[in-house]
Amino acid sequence: MNDVPENRLARLHITRSVLIFPHFEDSTAVDQVRSRFDPACSKIQPHITLVFPFSSAFNAQQIRDAVVSCTEGIHPFHLTLRDVVVKDSFLFMLPCEGRTSVANLFRALHSGLFAPYLPPVLEQEEFMPHMTIGTCTAENAQERLAAARASLGEYTAFIDTVSVEIIGDDSQAIIESEIPLRA
Repeated sequence: MNDVPENRLARLHITRSVLIFPHFEDSTAVDQVRSRFDPACSKIQPHITLVFPFSSAFNAQQIRDAVVSCTEGIHPFHLTLRDVVVKDSFLFMLPCEGRTSVANLFRALHSGLFAPYLPPVLEQEEFMPHMTIGTCTAENAQERLAAARASLGEYTAFIDTVSVEIIGDDSQAIIESEIPLRA
């Protein structure tokens, strides 16, 4: 993409998402569960999505400025993930600490530039802060849930950055910018 002229880049629709990446002291078990159950495991590290993938012609600076504006006044926080649940066709780890902070980030981001990208289902139900650790079907959901619960414990991270990623043609995640939360 570097050989595309800048004025043409502004017209391209690029798929991005906004997320946080919790960096755990030891994520071996999380990585093992994800490698078994999450098809996206090799494309993106463990994360919590704040703005689900969207396609727009906004340039990197416009996106960054919007995230900076929306996160103003949101302080760094501790995140602890422990509970594993099945929701629809996904395995989620839920925060027992930091849930409100994640929900506040989600709401703040969807109040500005990203408002049109709120998934329709979340217009009817409340956003559930989560980290996806796998997919499942009705037939294997309970088996996968039991395996994940048996393997996983409690994971804590300090969240001080919101990331914007570009989702490449091969669904590979490429970090475009990182915005620090300000204390």
